[in-house]
Amino acid sequence: GKAGDLPQAQSIFDQAAQLGIADGFTYSALIDAYGKAGDLPRAQRLFDQATQLGIADAFTYSALVDAYGKTGDLFRAQSIFDRATQLGIANAVTYSALVDTYGKAGDLPRAQGLFDQAAQLGIANAVTYNTLVDAYGKAGDLPRAQNIFDQAMQLGIADAVTYNTLVDAYGKAGDLPRAQSLFEQAMRLGVGDEVTCRIALGLAAQHGRGEWLARVPEEMRTPQVLFAFALRAHPSTTTTKLLEGERQSIAAQMALRYRVLGRSDTAGLRRLAEDCREAAQVAALDPFSRVRLAETEARCLRACGRDEEAANRWRGVDSLVTARETRASMLVESGRDFLVVGLNQGRESESLDGARRLLHGLCLARTARLDNPETIWSLASAFGGYADAKDALAAARPRGLAARVRPILAEAARDGRLAIQAIEQADLPEFYSGPARAGIAFLRELRADLGI
Repeated sequence: GKAGDLPQAQSIFDQAAQLGIADGFTYSALIDAYGKAGDLPRAQRLFDQATQLGIADAFTYSALVDAYGKTGDLFRAQSIFDRATQLGIANAVTYSALVDTYGKAGDLPRAQGLFDQAAQLGIANAVTYNTLVDAYGKAGDLPRAQNIFDQAMQLGIADAVTYNTLVDAYGKAGDLPRAQSLFEQAMRLGVGDEVTCRIALGLAAQHGRGEWLARVPEEMRTPQVLFAFALRAHPSTTTTKLLEGERQSIAAQMALRYRVLGRSDTAGLRRLAEDCREAAQVAALDPFSRVRLAETEARCLRACGRDEEAANRWRGVDSLVTARETRASMLVESGRDFLVVGLNQGRESESLDGARRLLHGLCLARTARLDNPETIWSLASAFGGYADAKDALAAARPRGLAARVRPILAEAARDGRLAIQAIEQADLPEFYSGPARAGIAFLRELRADLGI
């Protein structure tokens, strides 16, 4: 389930069940996977099986509370939680899941009440505190968010997530001094992690504070962190020069150059495509940077009307990428290009391969952590790929080829509400967000094909 391949996860689960070795943890993991994919009926059926077998534990209940909570079904989430408390198995995870549910629904009194119960029972942990900090932060109630943060600090359980949540909340509220102070405190105490740096540099990029880069420890100025900075920074030659001094910034530099150029500078886009290709020849280049360079190069080639070259750019990249989020990006980007070229040229094998890649990449991204920026980039690329697929399907000849491709793409319309919500709320540059919105609209059309 964590790998994003639900049919394979279900197959492994079925084998474990047949051998009689499926336990509460096995059920909980698959319930969580189906919950994240938005397939609540299957998650509920698995939960019912686990309870009938007498192996449902606190984590099984918590997984279903979380699944219903993430889809906004407060009644069912509360009902499962109540059953867990009646059985005396509700733990910090169960409470945290329901605190999160009410927090996201905007019912902060209920969220606070549940938090107070967990604290009184002595089971509130860092996750419980972090969840309530997040709820108050997203509601804009920074005094209460700060208060819960301070309590976590006094108890010695504040971790990277606690800091990250409050840094993000102050940043979104426009209180840059507070956000900067917390960021520096987290780094000074050794609590800050790569996510802390991404959040802080995202704020720095938005507010033109490029000098914050120097405050991030070099070991945390990773290709992913620098790429996130490039996507949110003001596209200018000044920012480009700032990144040029960073050792692992090649993918970020090229993405920023693409933003500076825009789609109308054909000569500039051709030069950038060549530079991306040259940079990717470095043997020691990490997989993330390699995929992002290929992505930027393919964008340039498509903008210049060289779709066939864009598709060819992806051949041979597969074996180099294993990390889930990066692989999802590679699959959706290559799938989009193979599909469009295949449909335009009437090549069935390439069209079907592209459609399957696009679908697989989207499914992979949807089951990854939605608070990870790399997941958001993968999802945005996938939805953008669906927008391009719609146009290519409309123009495809012969029409029978489009009829064979469309059902493959439609499989993604069965679920994915959480992923769509994440993209709709994300702060992304227009070259990601515009196509993603169009792709989401097409997915909603595809739901009709499935009769849902």
